[in-house]
Amino acid sequence: TLFRSLLFALKVEYPSMIFLTRGNHEDPQTSRIYGFLFEVKQKFDSIAAWARFNEVFVCLPLAALVVAPQQTIFAAHGGLSPQLTDLQSLRSLARRDYGSSADANLESIVDGLLWSDPTEETDEFEHNDRGCGYVFGVDATKAFCDDNKVDFICRAHQLTSEGYCFTHDDKCLTVFSAPNYCGVNGNKGAIMLVDKDGYKFVQFDSVAKNARTLPMNFGSMFGYFS
Repeated sequence: TLFRSLLFALKVEYPSMIFLTRGNHEDPQTSRIYGFLFEVKQKFDSIAAWARFNEVFVCLPLAALVVAPQQTIFAAHGGLSPQLTDLQSLRSLARRDYGSSADANLESIVDGLLWSDPTEETDEFEHNDRGCGYVFGVDATKAFCDDNKVDFICRAHQLTSEGYCFTHDDKCLTVFSAPNYCGVNGNKGAIMLVDKDGYKFVQFDSVAKNARTLPMNFGSMFGYFS
């Protein structure tokens, strides 16, 4: 709750500098099952705040195009789907209707953006064992990047031991920012910083529950908020 509230506060304070996209947990069904509803109810003794969060979640963009001097990056939480062939189709997507629409094409595209995973076991697409979205192979990734003139796809949604991992001949990047996921995995977290010279990664470990630390001042690296 605190983290989401902080992100929303930053968006309000810096509307032209902070851009938030939706993930699979920004959904009523998923957040109800995986603890967000319980957390909100414990803190506010009501589910009203949870309902308001979900009103905002459906308005969040489903993907972003990061255009920098050295590269163009397509960013989404999950990944691709067979129905997503061009970026222009995303601009007219009725994202607020996801989950309640009779439009199978809409549902499949959004399922992919929120739930899909890269794989080395198929070249194109297969249904995802998660029960939602797809697994997409190297040919699907290369075709999407070539057709839409992007250098690579950046996504999250999967734990990586070092916090980030390239696959599909460096055309698909997974960045996972939750270190020691669920308190038992021992993985590093990472973020990617993109500037005029290219991109780099910052890796970090989890902090002990009883340790008090100040957050990293990422904004000062490029003077974004000065």
